[in-house]
Amino acid sequence: MRPYALALAVLLSGSLSDAAKISFTQRKRPHVPAHQKRSGKAPFKRPVLAATSSADDSDVDLSSFHDLLYITNLTIGGTEYPLQLDTGSSDLWVKGSSHPLPQSTQTSYTLNLTYGIGYTYGNVAYTNVEFAGITVPNQAYIDASDASNPILSYGVSGIVGLGFTKLSSIDHALQGVGKTDGKSLLYNLFADNPKEPNFIAFALQRTTDGGGDVEGSFTIGEYDDDYKDVANSPKISTFPESDPTRWTVLLDALLVGEKSVPLSSVVANAPSGKAVVMFDSGTSYTYAPKDVCDALYSGVQGAAYNSDLGMWVVPCDAEVDIALQLGTSVYPVHPLDVTPTNVADPSMCVGSFVPQAVSVANGQFDWLIGDNVMRSIYAVYDFGDFDSSGKMGNPYMQILSLVDPNTASQEFHK
Repeated sequence: MRPYALALAVLLSGSLSDAAKISFTQRKRPHVPAHQKRSGKAPFKRPVLAATSSADDSDVDLSSFHDLLYITNLTIGGTEYPLQLDTGSSDLWVKGSSHPLPQSTQTSYTLNLTYGIGYTYGNVAYTNVEFAGITVPNQAYIDASDASNPILSYGVSGIVGLGFTKLSSIDHALQGVGKTDGKSLLYNLFADNPKEPNFIAFALQRTTDGGGDVEGSFTIGEYDDDYKDVANSPKISTFPESDPTRWTVLLDALLVGEKSVPLSSVVANAPSGKAVVMFDSGTSYTYAPKDVCDALYSGVQGAAYNSDLGMWVVPCDAEVDIALQLGTSVYPVHPLDVTPTNVADPSMCVGSFVPQAVSVANGQFDWLIGDNVMRSIYAVYDFGDFDSSGKMGNPYMQILSLVDPNTASQEFHK
């Protein structure tokens, strides 16, 4: 998770169809034995103003805070908790109504996790965790006794990190005392079912779409039927290609209208004229170098940089058309997500590409790509399958564009 550019205003939630096997609702689902296929389609409708789902046990409910936050329910120690989905971190932590959490095994080890904004402090503990229809026994997590994070003010109890276990602070700390049972939740889920594909996939919804429901999905080990063509998309290697720490890839070009914005990188060994970008579902907006953001918005008539906000302010009727090129493929970003309305002031529109240096992992990536871009794509994060020796292959991403520029332009002006 990384800094939030704006205060979160409202809690929005929506129910999903009974095709889902991932428990997102506030009701407990029946346990699916680990030997069954660990995948499930989890479509979710465009959120509406509702706080509670009355869906049956097979439904899935994913909530969005005005397009700024995506959450899901995990069953931890027999109790469901709403947690933020975060591809930018790898640890699981929960701040419950009491400490310690019920049905957990506490240790004397403590950790303090620091994020772009906020922190979490607590004991490393173990408990059974249910995610995607599978119970992972004795999962290591942080049972937080103290936490400061914007998500806690909106009914969210913590974060489920969906990154590489190499980034896990829990695993690193436990390895330091000779323990090997601190792997991330996804790693353990994959390891329990080594013959199944080791990937997750996202399509995030946009609450500002007009007319009807907009469906998205979250799956593990299986493509959503609506987006199965992603299997034919080029495989985008991580950077570095082997044993990366984060979901970082090379950005080959940034297109603004008919122009290409020059790119550069501070990352060691990055090719000239490219940037290293990290995909992070725990970030609302995209954080990029100042010269990049200036190139996006300075040419828009009436746009101006607001030093108090630390963002560009753009006329709400000004359409800004951009696209990202990864490899040989170009992915347009929906203009509604390039200049969204300010949550605190709906009459103001802001640039969702924020000119701000990344405050964590200096030198490992240049941009932090957030949900404003990810809503325009269906993204597969493949961790690499296990070989006969139990080692994972090199990870990669596959991306399917969900935006038709002409249709997106019409939706923007509508």
